[in-house]
Amino acid sequence: MDPIVTVLLIVGFTVVMFIWEKVPIDVTSLIVMALLILSGSVTMKEGISGFSNEAVITILFLYLLGAGLEKTGAVNVIGRYMLRFAGRGKRRGLLAIMVVSGLLSGLLNNTAVVMIFIPVVFRIARFSKESPSKLLMPLSFASIAGGTLTLIGTSTNILVSGISEDAGYGRFGMFEFTMIGGFLFVSFLLYMFFFGVRLIPRRRSTDSLADSYDLKDFITEVVITPDSPLVGKRLYNSSLTTDLELDIIEIKDRKGITWLPDDYEILEANDVLIVRGSIDDIMLLKTLPGIQFSKSFELEDEDLRSNETTLIEVVVGPNSSVARSTVDEIDFRDLYDAIPLAIRRRGELLGGRLGETELRFGDDLLIEVRKEAYQSLLRSGDFIFTQELEKTDYDEKKVSMALAIVAGVILLAAFNVLHILEGALIGTILMFILKIISIREAYRDVDWRIIFLLASLIPLGIAIENSGAADLLANYLNHQVSRFGPLVIISSLFAITTLVTSFMSNGATAVLLSPIAISLAEQMGIDPRPLLLTVMFAASTCYLTPLGYQTNIMIYGPGNYQFKDFMKVGGVLTAITMILVTFLIYFFYF
Repeated sequence: MDPIVTVLLIVGFTVVMFIWEKVPIDVTSLIVMALLILSGSVTMKEGISGFSNEAVITILFLYLLGAGLEKTGAVNVIGRYMLRFAGRGKRRGLLAIMVVSGLLSGLLNNTAVVMIFIPVVFRIARFSKESPSKLLMPLSFASIAGGTLTLIGTSTNILVSGISEDAGYGRFGMFEFTMIGGFLFVSFLLYMFFFGVRLIPRRRSTDSLADSYDLKDFITEVVITPDSPLVGKRLYNSSLTTDLELDIIEIKDRKGITWLPDDYEILEANDVLIVRGSIDDIMLLKTLPGIQFSKSFELEDEDLRSNETTLIEVVVGPNSSVARSTVDEIDFRDLYDAIPLAIRRRGELLGGRLGETELRFGDDLLIEVRKEAYQSLLRSGDFIFTQELEKTDYDEKKVSMALAIVAGVILLAAFNVLHILEGALIGTILMFILKIISIREAYRDVDWRIIFLLASLIPLGIAIENSGAADLLANYLNHQVSRFGPLVIISSLFAITTLVTSFMSNGATAVLLSPIAISLAEQMGIDPRPLLLTVMFAASTCYLTPLGYQTNIMIYGPGNYQFKDFMKVGGVLTAITMILVTFLIYFFYF
């Protein structure tokens, strides 16, 4: 088979698998790497070259630097000052969220910034009596816009810079495109503050979690009658758990109230149970003998809170160990001493039996957890919390050291004293030596999905270039738009990149389109760097869909957004960004 056809078929397979989402993106990337090697599209050495690629290793060490800064609580301190500034003013709160998260995202991994600031946003929303949905999308979009300010703002920036260097056109400097990024960030602030926020619907209140998740359909109160066959049985061998998949949240009996009872709890006559189950199981419960439903039961949040337990909302994090596992497989109750009451995915409540539900990154969970297990749930690193977790044990010395290390890495790279990889490596070692972050925390806090994704897709970029596919596609694009001049070329490349990024990983898009941008520039006889910057900015600023950027997925559930909300608010912002990028790159590079 013709090498170009083979590579294009693999590219098509990659795009379909990323959109389909049935297979994790990192696994898909490994499959693609294997296909490239087995088909002869790349050599074995080229196939595994991504795992020694400078850009990928740099991203790995920058994850660790950001994790060290996060562990000291430095970002939480900034969040606390942000709360003070916001006060009870809606507009001040919006401005504080956007400015602070955007500027931090220029220096830190924006996924970590959004993860830390989600509970801050909910607290600002409560104080200002504003809907969290009005603030969460600006938070995510601000972190995306802020990532364009510096080379280390996003992994995509570093990746494209590495591709440029490998192609012989040199890497980008730390602040080389800060002027353009600054224009994009300021334009975002003006758009969102004066116009964009008005387009965001109030889809979420800060009041009742039970109402937000429609728990009244899944939770009910029943009484065990004296003649019930359940009397004297333990929970684990009762029909409540053997025939039905019910979670027993609470038992009220003559001894008092037992929250989250264990499987060996003995049922007695006149026990009052609060149970959670699917609609089908609740209907079947009505057919069991010796069960009487409480007619006056009206579920409130306080029914699910006690001196022993609390009701909280969490989001499955990007590095979660429970992602792609079902609730039953991970034995959620024993692992976290908690019960999941509802799961929402991309704005839709999942029905059926929760135990059989496979958890995914970005899933919104409402759980009841024992207060004594609350901190261990937090330390697990599996979830993003939507309520403020105030960190009080700040080590000011470690905060200062972490800030100094990160600042040193940035300055040394900015003045070309050290390559960004060298600086990040030294900074990471210092973090370990000074015990700012432990090895265990380091392994947990790196987003290994992204590392494997990028490392596995680097060979795809090589194959696109070596096979001639990049030249073929660039030649077609050249014939279609080159006669209209640089402005049309830049805007067309931006539009194509944005479209692909909207349904794929931005890193994958950069790997796919950077070789085409280089080939297009070479055919036109111009410097490839401005076209690479176009790919970089387009891939790094995906506002159109929740799928194109991790931070959008993270706020999708907590904000109770719909897909069309991103299209509406992000569509205008994408158009503004494309126009600015087109004219700014033309102004600075042509």
